[in-house]
Amino acid sequence: MKSIAILLLAAVPIGASFRSSEPVPVTPSVEWNPREEMAKQVATAWASSLFRGEVAVTAALSDVPFAMDRKMTIDSMSELNKVFGEVLGSKGKQDLTITDVKVTKTSDAILNNVYPASYIIVDLKVEGEGVQLCVKPGDAFRVVGLSD
Repeated sequence: MKSIAILLLAAVPIGASFRSSEPVPVTPSVEWNPREEMAKQVATAWASSLFRGEVAVTAALSDVPFAMDRKMTIDSMSELNKVFGEVLGSKGKQDLTITDVKVTKTSDAILNNVYPASYIIVDLKVEGEGVQLCVKPGDAFRVVGLSD
């Protein structure tokens, strides 16, 4: 609430009255980005389905190669399903709450002038802990990496 008040005050020119009949133009500080919004939605749905123990939904929102916490890269969907199943087998369903979702990095690079390397990094706050998901944009956005 305090930040909204600061934003509103910053939009009022010095010496202007709050009772002025002329509208004061306000430009949003952050532009809405549909690609980032879609990446946040997919990342949230992916994490929520994993917490609920829905391996099929989590896998459907994933793609390979899948980078797992800088420790391994999974190259097939069958192996990814197996890993998700093992994670759920060891941790089980979890009643966790996602408290914050934000995009921290995007890239639309072309490697060696040939290979597209587009990705969006989405940070999730889950019960006070940070988790980063790498989302690959395209016709269907998919999670392709996880780091905590």
